[in-house]
Amino acid sequence: MVIKMSDVLFIYERDMPTVSTIRDIFSHLDPDRNICSDFSFLLDVKPTDINAHQIIVFIRPNDTLSAAIAKRARESGRFVITFCDDDLLHYKPLAPWRQRSLRKTLHYSEAVWSSNNFIGEEYKRLSVGGRFVKTDTIVRAEQIVERSGVRNERVKIVYAANPGHLVLFNEYAKTAVCELIGRYGDNISITFVGVNPDLSEYEDKTEIRYIKGMPLLKYREFMAKENFDIGIAPLADNRFTKCKYFNKYIEYAMSGVCGVYSKVVPYVEVVQDGVNGLLAENTSESWFCKLETAVLNGSLRQDCITASQKNLRESFTEDYIIEYLKKQVPEISMYNEKMRSCKGFFTGKLWYYLLRPADWVYLGLYYLRNGGIKLFSEKWRIHFRERDAYIRKKVNR
Repeated sequence: MVIKMSDVLFIYERDMPTVSTIRDIFSHLDPDRNICSDFSFLLDVKPTDINAHQIIVFIRPNDTLSAAIAKRARESGRFVITFCDDDLLHYKPLAPWRQRSLRKTLHYSEAVWSSNNFIGEEYKRLSVGGRFVKTDTIVRAEQIVERSGVRNERVKIVYAANPGHLVLFNEYAKTAVCELIGRYGDNISITFVGVNPDLSEYEDKTEIRYIKGMPLLKYREFMAKENFDIGIAPLADNRFTKCKYFNKYIEYAMSGVCGVYSKVVPYVEVVQDGVNGLLAENTSESWFCKLETAVLNGSLRQDCITASQKNLRESFTEDYIIEYLKKQVPEISMYNEKMRSCKGFFTGKLWYYLLRPADWVYLGLYYLRNGGIKLFSEKWRIHFRERDAYIRKKVNR
């Protein structure tokens, strides 16, 4: 029996890019795929919502209420999945009681869903079903920018990242970029989006631009319009970065940019050196060598762009990813006749509210210890922006 409309329920505590990405994937599915879905804020979920769905997906669940709902959902015969795109179990700003709640939610899950192999293989051992569901980001044909025949007067290099990635650029790529400017300054230009490395001593030797960070859609429009030739993507090699997704590869490939990436996980999972991008060891010598190769070899750049965009068109399409998802989770297209009415989870909600002040105190002290007043103020502003967005959405509904 094929599942009914709206049989997949996604539950999330905070609206964030991860939620937007998943919603974007499932909102574009055709009705005849029989995978229609609903999304709900955690605090809005009621037992009747669980009863109306067969598959319950928790997005980054690290709270007592998610654990309580997961327990009740599984007891009532629902198929429970935990989605994680970061290693939250080892994320230091996360309070111990939230990490315990994530473990409990995993315990009640039949499967772990992630875009990252490292997370999936580790977290699945904590789930009752011991299964890992792997999916990639969907890229649509209209999002891919054609660069064939486009030629700039200078070779245009871009590095787009959030301010926290400045240390990565300084450690792995800055020396190489400075040497590149020294040799080829008249023939290149460099644009930094969202980061501001200090290259003031080189500003009279080449064209350097600093652009403020911007929302995802505006960023994609900017990248498509600018026609960059080379994109830089340095990344450290540690547990935290092993749990990242290769978003930068997708962004650069979509924009028709030849990427130069650190030769580490996750990039080595998708990039073949000299085929659909260039891989640099995390040394100044290797980074300079790869950047110089990309600057001097226009045909290689175009070949890498062509291959990376071919990769997107073949392995990141809606058809490919959804069909692969259905193979990994056949329960998506099956009906479970043993489902029962879901019991309430009032105690879980009560504990959620009781622990909220403890969350704020724990996070406040963590940010003060690790970044002082500046980091504390920045994170607090983000918190209230998210809170206001949540209230506005509730009012609009």
